Amino acid sequence: MKTTYSKCIRGYIGLLSVLASIGNNLKIEELSVQSNGLPFGLTASIFDQESAEYRDFVALLSRPTFRCLDLVLTTKSQDPDHWPAFRSGHLRDALGQAVNLQHFSLTADMHHQAWLTVNDWTPLNEFIPVDLWPLLQSLRLMDILIKQDDLVTFLGALPLNIRNIELGQLHFVSENGDYATLLDLIKDELRWSDRQLAKQPRLTIIIAIDDFAPPGMMNWIDSEIQDFIYNHGGNPFRGPLGPMGVDAGVGVERDAFNPDHEWPHQDDFDWEEEVLNMRRQNFRLSLNLDNYLEQIAWGPDVGSRLQAAREESPGPWEDNDIDNVHYDISFDIE
Repeated sequence: MKTTYSKCIRGYIGLLSVLASIGNNLKIEELSVQSNGLPFGLTASIFDQESAEYRDFVALLSRPTFRCLDLVLTTKSQDPDHWPAFRSGHLRDALGQAVNLQHFSLTADMHHQAWLTVNDWTPLNEFIPVDLWPLLQSLRLMDILIKQDDLVTFLGALPLNIRNIELGQLHFVSENGDYATLLDLIKDELRWSDRQLAKQPRLTIIIAIDDFAPPGMMNWIDSEIQDFIYNHGGNPFRGPLGPMGVDAGVGVERDAFNPDHEWPHQDDFDWEEEVLNMRRQNFRLSLNLDNYLEQIAWGPDVGSRLQAAREESPGPWEDNDIDNVHYDISFDIE
């Protein structure tokens, strides 16, 4: 069956095809798909069943030189009653091919399914084969539906090589857990503090600043967590804001679109105005092509150049794709 690709993912599909077709003479160590909090990524439906795109992904990860994978999956097309991408076994089988993996990051926009219950949850080990990654050193899970006990068991199964763990925007199903209790369980049950200092994992939790923060603006709780797990510090999520939030002064606010700038978390800080000021100086965002052309002059031959690029790329594409291409654009506003 011939597949027509959505305009938002065709670049990823084409890239996988090109990388999979390259011979072993080229050493490929890393594939990094990042969204900076924007709703773009590789469609999770690729893992529903075997397809040419799935085989391209497997071929890439099967290379003995492959070490690092950052994966962003969009799940809007997934039926949460079945989660075919996560329950079919294809995602786990594909990831299991990367036997020398040292870094793995998975972001899945499951926050779009805020009404999900425990019946819609899938155990992490069913689609993330940490038992097959003995060399894993760094792990990040973002925007994923979890049960607290399952996550603790999953973290306990990580190889002893693990050094950095980042957990962000987790969605606890049916009120099954919270960040405060999660940290208590990690400290008491996993007992990382009993390990030699050089083998103690560093855990970071990443949460939204508030419901109105722009994409890419997050609060990173790091040093406070290390102090709690390995020393005698208090649980940073045991404050007046409850088990899912932290007080002012806890964590560091970072902007994915301005990675060199960060500031301490403050309840009364006017971060919105600060972000606008920074992004006026170094503006980086994703727009569709029509909006982009309204702001940036590409010249009169832009249409012919884009059409030529389209004809040279693997397809098939939707007929109106050329009018709705999404770009990640960097430019300065004077």
